[in-house]
Amino acid sequence: MIQAILFDLDNTLTHRDQSVEAYSYYLAQYYQRHLGEVDVMQIKAIINRIDNGGYPKKELLTHPSIAASVAQALQHELKWHYAVDFDELTAFWFEQFGLHAVPMEGSEQVLQELKQQGFKLAIVSNGGHDTRLKIIEGLNIAHYFDLIVSSELAGSKKPEPEIFQYVCQ
Repeated sequence: MIQAILFDLDNTLTHRDQSVEAYSYYLAQYYQRHLGEVDVMQIKAIINRIDNGGYPKKELLTHPSIAASVAQALQHELKWHYAVDFDELTAFWFEQFGLHAVPMEGSEQVLQELKQQGFKLAIVSNGGHDTRLKIIEGLNIAHYFDLIVSSELAGSKKPEPEIFQYVCQ
């Protein structure tokens, strides 16, 4: 008998591409007075190139994190009237990207139904724990889950069995 159901986050509960687009619009609006030309599609393209759907290619990362690599690319590739500090752009990602997460269509209804049926629900997602929590906050779905585990928290990543063993303890 199934007692618990595990969910991934990116492209399962959240639509990564639409989230990148929503974040790109917000970044363009927030920094509008700093930017000479605001081209949201250029911002989105820069982020998508580096982020690669949440699975960045190591050769495109200029820094240990997606956030810092995106910040550097935005600094160099956008036309800024007033420069924005690298650390500020990096922090902006960590503070805002997750809050602009876009849910997969129908995902909340599925979570609601499963919870009503008495299943224990967990998220198992690769990435930093704080960034996972920020995305979950943006989606407003934390209340559905009994457990939220990131690869950072578990000390291993999917598909390694250790992360799933961690969840089952």
